[in-house]
Amino acid sequence: MFTNNINPFGKNIETGYISNISGNSNSFSMINEEEKVSFKDVITDMANGINNELNAPDEMLNSIMRGGNEYDIHDVMIALSKADMGVTIATTAATKVLQTYEKIMQIQL
Repeated sequence: MFTNNINPFGKNIETGYISNISGNSNSFSMINEEEKVSFKDVITDMANGINNELNAPDEMLNSIMRGGNEYDIHDVMIALSKADMGVTIATTAATKVLQTYEKIMQIQL
Protein backbone atom coordinates (compact mmCIF):
# COMPACT_ATOMS: atom_id res chain seq x y z
CA MET A 1 0.00 0.00 0.00
CA PHE A 2 1.05 3.54 -0.55
CA THR A 3 1.04 6.18 2.12
CA ASN A 4 0.54 9.84 1.61
CA ASN A 5 2.62 11.95 3.97
CA ILE A 6 1.10 15.22 2.84
CA ASN A 7 -2.14 15.39 4.78
CA PRO A 8 -3.73 18.40 6.44
CA PHE A 9 -4.95 16.19 9.29
CA GLY A 10 -1.47 14.97 10.26
CA LYS A 11 -2.10 11.26 9.64
CA ASN A 12 -0.99 8.98 6.87
CA ILE A 13 -3.70 8.04 4.41
CA GLU A 14 -3.46 4.75 2.58
CA THR A 15 -4.00 5.23 -1.11
CA GLY A 16 -3.88 2.87 -4.04
CA TYR A 17 -5.82 1.70 -7.02
CA ILE A 18 -9.26 0.17 -6.59
CA SER A 19 -10.06 -2.81 -8.74
CA ASN A 20 -12.70 -5.49 -8.88
CA ILE A 21 -15.66 -3.23 -8.19
CA SER A 22 -18.72 -5.40 -8.48
CA GLY A 23 -22.24 -4.06 -8.31
CA ASN A 24 -23.84 -3.63 -4.91
CA SER A 25 -21.76 -6.16 -3.00
CA ASN A 26 -19.25 -3.46 -1.96
CA SER A 27 -16.29 -5.77 -2.48
CA PHE A 28 -13.19 -3.73 -3.16
CA SER A 29 -9.67 -5.01 -3.41
CA MET A 30 -6.53 -2.93 -3.48
CA ILE A 31 -3.78 -3.50 -6.01
CA ASN A 32 -0.49 -3.45 -4.14
CA GLU A 33 1.83 -3.78 -7.10
CA GLU A 34 1.58 -1.87 -10.32
CA GLU A 35 1.61 -3.81 -13.55
CA LYS A 36 4.98 -3.45 -15.19
CA VAL A 37 4.82 -2.76 -18.90
CA SER A 38 7.94 -2.25 -20.96
CA PHE A 39 8.42 0.77 -23.18
CA LYS A 40 8.89 -1.58 -26.13
CA ASP A 41 5.45 -3.14 -25.52
CA VAL A 42 3.79 0.27 -25.35
CA ILE A 43 5.38 1.42 -28.61
CA THR A 44 4.61 -1.90 -30.32
CA ASP A 45 0.96 -1.76 -29.26
CA MET A 46 0.71 1.84 -30.44
CA ALA A 47 2.26 0.97 -33.82
CA ASN A 48 -0.08 -2.01 -34.25
CA GLY A 49 -3.09 0.16 -33.40
CA ILE A 50 -2.04 2.81 -35.90
CA ASN A 51 -1.47 0.12 -38.52
CA ASN A 52 -4.96 -1.30 -37.95
CA GLU A 53 -6.49 2.18 -38.20
CA LEU A 54 -4.61 2.82 -41.45
CA ASN A 55 -5.75 -0.48 -42.97
CA ALA A 56 -9.42 -0.13 -41.98
CA PRO A 57 -10.41 2.44 -44.65
CA ASP A 58 -8.73 0.36 -47.39
CA GLU A 59 -10.59 -2.76 -46.30
CA MET A 60 -13.87 -0.83 -46.24
CA LEU A 61 -13.28 0.59 -49.72
CA ASN A 62 -12.40 -2.85 -51.08
CA SER A 63 -15.62 -4.21 -49.58
CA ILE A 64 -17.67 -1.42 -51.15
CA MET A 65 -16.01 -1.94 -54.55
CA ARG A 66 -16.78 -5.68 -54.41
CA GLY A 67 -20.45 -4.85 -53.93
CA GLY A 68 -20.70 -5.41 -50.20
CA ASN A 69 -23.30 -3.35 -48.41
CA GLU A 70 -22.06 -3.49 -44.80
CA TYR A 71 -20.28 -0.12 -45.18
CA ASP A 72 -21.21 3.13 -46.83
CA ILE A 73 -19.04 6.04 -47.85
CA HIS A 74 -19.68 7.80 -44.54
CA ASP A 75 -18.10 4.90 -42.65
CA VAL A 76 -15.07 5.11 -44.92
CA MET A 77 -14.72 8.85 -44.36
CA ILE A 78 -14.94 8.37 -40.58
CA ALA A 79 -12.29 5.64 -40.75
CA LEU A 80 -10.07 7.92 -42.84
CA SER A 81 -10.45 10.70 -40.26
CA LYS A 82 -9.56 8.29 -37.44
CA ALA A 83 -6.51 7.11 -39.36
CA ASP A 84 -5.40 10.69 -39.99
CA MET A 85 -5.85 11.59 -36.33
CA GLY A 86 -3.98 8.45 -35.24
CA VAL A 87 -1.03 9.27 -37.49
CA THR A 88 -0.98 12.85 -36.17
CA ILE A 89 -1.01 11.67 -32.56
CA ALA A 90 1.66 9.03 -33.21
CA THR A 91 3.88 11.56 -34.96
CA THR A 92 3.48 14.03 -32.10
CA ALA A 93 4.21 11.34 -29.51
CA ALA A 94 7.30 10.15 -31.41
CA THR A 95 8.55 13.72 -31.68
CA LYS A 96 8.09 14.27 -27.94
CA VAL A 97 9.90 11.02 -27.13
CA LEU A 98 12.83 12.01 -29.35
CA GLN A 99 12.98 15.49 -27.82
CA THR A 100 12.98 14.00 -24.34
CA TYR A 101 15.73 11.57 -25.31
CA GLU A 102 17.83 14.41 -26.70
CA LYS A 103 17.36 16.40 -23.49
CA ILE A 104 18.36 13.41 -21.38
CA MET A 105 21.47 12.88 -23.50
CA GLN A 106 22.48 16.52 -22.93
CA ILE A 107 22.51 16.08 -19.16
CA GLN A 108 26.08 16.02 -17.89
CA LEU A 109 26.90 13.82 -14.96
